[in-house]
Amino acid sequence: MKILLAHLRALTKEELDKPGCAWPWQLAARVLCGGKPLTWPELWDVLRWYAHNRGYDGNRRWSAAEAEAADEDTEKEENAKTLMGKHGVNSMAETFCKELGVDPLGKKKSSMIRFKGLNAAFPRQTVEGEVRRILQFHFGKLKNVDANLERILLGKDNNDKTAWQAISCPDLKLPKRYQGALLFGQLVPRFDNRIISKCPVSGDKVPSRNCPEFLNFRWAMQLANVRVSRLGEKDLSPLKVEERKGIDAIMRERGGMGVEEFKKQVRQSAGAIRDNLDTMLMHPDAKDALLLNPVQKLIQSNDLKMIWPLLPERLQKRTRGQLQLGKPVTLKILRQGIMEMGGDIAAFDAAVQKQIDAANTKSRKKDKQISLDEFLNCHFHVAKLGQRAAYARHLLEKAYEEVMAGKHPKEEGGCLFITDKMREAQLSRELADQTNNHLVRHRLLILERLPHHQH
Repeated sequence: MKILLAHLRALTKEELDKPGCAWPWQLAARVLCGGKPLTWPELWDVLRWYAHNRGYDGNRRWSAAEAEAADEDTEKEENAKTLMGKHGVNSMAETFCKELGVDPLGKKKSSMIRFKGLNAAFPRQTVEGEVRRILQFHFGKLKNVDANLERILLGKDNNDKTAWQAISCPDLKLPKRYQGALLFGQLVPRFDNRIISKCPVSGDKVPSRNCPEFLNFRWAMQLANVRVSRLGEKDLSPLKVEERKGIDAIMRERGGMGVEEFKKQVRQSAGAIRDNLDTMLMHPDAKDALLLNPVQKLIQSNDLKMIWPLLPERLQKRTRGQLQLGKPVTLKILRQGIMEMGGDIAAFDAAVQKQIDAANTKSRKKDKQISLDEFLNCHFHVAKLGQRAAYARHLLEKAYEEVMAGKHPKEEGGCLFITDKMREAQLSRELADQTNNHLVRHRLLILERLPHHQH
């Protein structure tokens, strides 16, 4: 947060390094009670206090020791809820003031009561809600306190994994494992990555799903599984080579399709009178396979379709690269790029204004009208796929080529066909060889040597 606020020039380095005051909870409660706005140094004290008191979120996914403490944590959370109910408030800061006998709007700022002795842990949702209220109270009252700052500190919601990237700040660098906002985000545990996935066919390590080879493979397998019956045909049969290539060309131009659009394209291209599409697309992962190029789909969306052709070719290439890396892009950044490269800034501004007018006309509600500044600061980004692919990279590429040649990779003779010998080798693989964590491997080997009744 220091790096961010220094970048925004909200406070100087000296101001950011100063020790905080001893009553940040009183400052927070003052705002929540409708008191006067905070200054930036006061807001910095409040944010630091919340950074150390983020609330309890029950995050016990990877620790057995934490699981044993579940009952104790639940008791603390219930104690906090009881305290809020007792005083008729709905925030941690106000509860602090009530229990310590300090008036949020008064001059008293200290107490002899030790709040931590009350054994209370406030729910994360409650704490997050009060921080949002404090920030929103200062919109337009403090420089740089706006929706962008709210998002980078708190995120849109709990699923906003790239919230910390909401503002372009070159000095703000976090590990790839970091997800969420600056104030309530966290480093994702790496335990799930300890299993070394190997391709069941080649035995090579498999790549991340966030690669073009996997996206091509996933889309190709969707085409390979389609079965249609044309006029005069009795049985369902796979799509022909030219039909697959035609649908593939449309998909590459658009980047992705909806379910109904995919059905329409298949039926038109193949002249199908009967097919297995309805049944095939009932699979939970079927819709995901209809996304081939997330960046291209975003470019072809209503948000960027009018604006993209106005960008210089060099800027288009740079923006594609940033989006593929999962970095957010704003129209404000694109506008600056056009100015630097000598593009047609007037045409860009006209296209932006046209989109704003269309959005505001559609909305009709006065409180939902979007301003030029808000529109230019809207963030566009492409979500990165997690987990790993099922096969080695070269096999993903070969599978796509086989599908485009009219074959099915998983049928006998295909590059992904699993023989009995391959299946047996996969099942007989030593458990200790399936992890690259030396501590886990060591313990597994010890367990293997123990008699069965001692496991």
